[in-house]
Amino acid sequence: MRSGFSLLELLVVLGILAVVGLLGYSNFAPAYRLQAAATELQKALQTARTEAIRRGDAVTVEMANGELLVKVGSQTLARFRPQNYGATLQAPVPGSFTLNALGRPGDETKKEFTLAMGNRTRSLTLEASGRIH
Repeated sequence: MRSGFSLLELLVVLGILAVVGLLGYSNFAPAYRLQAAATELQKALQTARTEAIRRGDAVTVEMANGELLVKVGSQTLARFRPQNYGATLQAPVPGSFTLNALGRPGDETKKEFTLAMGNRTRSLTLEASGRIH
């Protein structure tokens, strides 16, 4: 009498594990890409805030061609492209605003940003105090 598993049994188990792994990956990958996009968006907003404070001058955040740009005058300091992640960005209206020398929105209102990818969304808020979460 033999003990152990036959080659056929091992292949069936490996096939089942592969299917389960692919199902898990198909749910995980979009969530990971959306989280990565949100992290990059937060980094761009933090760059705008930090530069406004460091320079002691206003920094502009604007939406152009589906991108978020952080600018001082005509110089672009940071660029966020949600399409690199397969996401879309819904930003505050109007399409641009400034952060003052204190790193706060010039109009003292909070700004909501929403990233969307399929049926998943992720929101970031720039508070009137300049806090980003």
